[in-house]
Amino acid sequence: MGSYEEPMHEELHTRPLGPKSLPKPWRETPLIESEPLSRLAGCRIFLKLENLQPGGSFKS
Repeated sequence: MGSYEEPMHEELHTRPLGPKSLPKPWRETPLIESEPLSRLAGCRIFLKLENLQPGGSFKS
């Protein structure tokens, strides 16, 4: 059995972690202007279409 004092595997220390090395599990979603909400608010209101994500999920 290992102990906490053992060094980690080398690949865990040297593997690059950045935008180019990890695939994005999401896609860019468009913004659309809501004319009814914009009229009510007196300013431009945009809605982000999170329902277009691959899982169809929404961020909270």
